Amino acid sequence: SFFGILECEVIAPKRMYIGLIHCRDKTTTCVPRGHWKGVITSVEYYKAIDFGYRINVLRGISYKSDYIFKDYVDKTK
Repeated sequence: SFFGILECEVIAPKRMYIGLIHCRDKTTTCVPRGHWKGVITSVEYYKAIDFGYRINVLRGISYKSDYIFKDYVDKTK
C-alpha cells in the first residue's frame, strides 16, 4: 500500500464532535471541521477513511517504510 505524504481536499464527517486530523494554523494547532485543504500523512489518510472522512488527493510524495532503528533498539535490550 501507499506510504507517504499527501496534499488533499478533505471533507470531515458532520457527526464528529472532535475531529481526527489536526493541522497547524499559524500559531495554534486546530482540528478543522467541514471542507478544508491541507497536507496529511498516509497513516492519517487511511485512518480518516475508516472514520468516514471524504478525501480527494491532489498530489503526494511516496517513500519507503522501514524500521530504521532496529539495530539501535536491539543494542539497548
